[in-house]
Amino acid sequence: MKTVHINRTVANENKAKDMTDDEGKWSCFGTVCREMTRHKYEGMNIKDSGNKSKPWHSNFRGEAALDDGGLFGECMSVMSTELHSDVLSLFIPCAN
Repeated sequence: MKTVHINRTVANENKAKDMTDDEGKWSCFGTVCREMTRHKYEGMNIKDSGNKSKPWHSNFRGEAALDDGGLFGECMSVMSTELHSDVLSLFIPCAN
């Protein structure tokens, strides 16, 4: 299983500065996409991951914790929040 190293401190600092990560360099979403692309999406397919319950291990740089599922869940939560914010310009906000 691949490990994705995310620098949440940099992501939060840049988000606080109202920066947009159009190139996927510092956001959690961009970091995961970049790392999984580098690994050719290995483990993303259920049949490739065997009995493992998640496609990658999450590691937040500078934060001491083991990924027994909690960090992966936090990573998914942060990525979802980024998708619904101005951090990523993937979607156009609408009234719905």
